[in-house]
Amino acid sequence: MAGGAIDGTYSKKTAFVYIFNLVVGVGAIAMPIGFAKAGLVFGLLMLMFVGFLAFITSTFIIEASAAANYILKHSESAFKPLIKDEDFNSEEDEEKNYRQRHQQEYDDDIVGLVGGINRDDHDDLIEDGLPMKERGQDLTQESDFEIEMKTEVGEMAKMFLGDIGYKLFYVVLIFYLFGDLSIYSVTVPQSLASVTGGFMGISDHNIYYLYLSFFGVFVAIMCQFNFQKTKYLQIFTLITRNSAFFIMIILCLIFIAQGKGASISEIKIFDITEFGATWSVLIYAFMMHHSIPSIVTPIEKKSKLNLLLGMDLIMVFLAYSLLCVSSLFAFGAIKNPTCTPNNLHTFIPCAIQPLLIFNFSSYNVKIIAVFLNLFPVFTLSTNYILICITLRNNVMKIITWKSKTANPAVRTGVFSLIISVLPIGIGFITRDIDFLVSITGSYCGLGIMLIMPVLISYFSNKVLKAQYGVKNKRKSPFAHPAVYIIIIMISFGALIIATYKNITTYFIKPSH
Repeated sequence: MAGGAIDGTYSKKTAFVYIFNLVVGVGAIAMPIGFAKAGLVFGLLMLMFVGFLAFITSTFIIEASAAANYILKHSESAFKPLIKDEDFNSEEDEEKNYRQRHQQEYDDDIVGLVGGINRDDHDDLIEDGLPMKERGQDLTQESDFEIEMKTEVGEMAKMFLGDIGYKLFYVVLIFYLFGDLSIYSVTVPQSLASVTGGFMGISDHNIYYLYLSFFGVFVAIMCQFNFQKTKYLQIFTLITRNSAFFIMIILCLIFIAQGKGASISEIKIFDITEFGATWSVLIYAFMMHHSIPSIVTPIEKKSKLNLLLGMDLIMVFLAYSLLCVSSLFAFGAIKNPTCTPNNLHTFIPCAIQPLLIFNFSSYNVKIIAVFLNLFPVFTLSTNYILICITLRNNVMKIITWKSKTANPAVRTGVFSLIISVLPIGIGFITRDIDFLVSITGSYCGLGIMLIMPVLISYFSNKVLKAQYGVKNKRKSPFAHPAVYIIIIMISFGALIIATYKNITTYFIKPSH
């Protein structure tokens, strides 16, 4: 809900950790294969390019959050309830009537704002129902734009883009979350299958479908409840995920140090034809924008938020670069297509897998191999339930079918069942993680990370100027028409290239 109160606060250091953990998810372990396709130099350039775009558009989200907070504070404080007191004199009654008339004018402007209509005939800021500024004078201070109330990106879309923008955002978000769930539904059973292999007469290939069925039953039940990620679960996820991330880097470096890695002449250096594949997976790896308001709002001291995000994304870039470069030199020249568990005391490497964790299925230290292959089972299973519940709530906002006549519990149960099971169905149709990441990043991730922040930034500044006659004190340094146009052009150009790449890679392979 817009303007929701924040129960607790935390420091910038804590926020730094939260943001890093938010960005470095399953997209990180799906990224090395896309990086390897692009090559060492072009892969690093793409990492910098997409990371910088992610930083620019994240400052747009902070800017829009500040604008939304200004408007919410103004709407809450500008007009206080009329106090009825028989002792008021006639002069005060006349002032009260004036306030009532001005209240109606203000309400009309708010309706126009939420509906996405620009109305420029109300440029005076109002305090307690009376004019407080003359046209052209900006009497606001930076504290007026302090981010104290959490406004989700969808709520900002409604505030600045109207009902069409609001619905469009939620449609894109729904498909993005559905893509997330589809990736998780394939990753979890594949992780289990890589550890156990086939048994009881079931082949290594078909055991995946057994685990997928069990996982489907589990999430169908759990998604019926309201499940929240507790502090301890967040800590567990943080430790497990980052431990796996850095263990993979260390193992790659050890493999290289032992002289078993590839030389510079054996790896790909620069392949611009793989732009589409690399772009899609990097968009998915840097996607965090829909969660920025939830992370930023509870921060105690919000000065230099852009610097905080910038430092975080630099750390993410360094971590991603280290993972991708080390995996490229470790496995970039290996032709063995898959790694399979073995009982030998030797590490049998394979080519870079769709998820890098599967490169260590055959690692000779069994406990490490099992940990790396099972960590998605623990972290993604809980995330699946959380995302499923979030997706259910968002879908129920868009689809109002029987919202007034059906039993709320029954309606929620039906939506929960459908949403939890549909991605499992995708898992039965395809187990190609690379394909699912590419589709999710190419379209939905691009919309949430690039296009929507640009629109929200542009229209938030336009609304503040037209409706309130003020400038955003937390305006992004990149909020300029030229930057908006460049990002939109990049987005549509990349969309066309990625679509062509997806079609020729996964649907219609060109003849040679």
